[in-house]
Amino acid sequence: ALARLAESKGATIRYGADAREVVAERGRAVAVQLPDERLEAGAVIANAEPSALGPAAARAAPAPSRRSFSAV
Repeated sequence: ALARLAESKGATIRYGADAREVVAERGRAVAVQLPDERLEAGAVIANAEPSALGPAAARAAPAPSRRSFSAV
């Protein structure tokens, strides 16, 4: 449901993409680097640990929250 909503708002979802790095500039993600392509983006959403996204993205990522989102 979340993917369909995002796509209906113009998002492009790349399942199984071999993302090498999330490129960050001035503290925000601006692109995703694939082996043979750089995808520029107004926003990047990744389901991964910040440290797996590359050093610039890890520095730009917000601190982890200990709050349970199931209780929100």
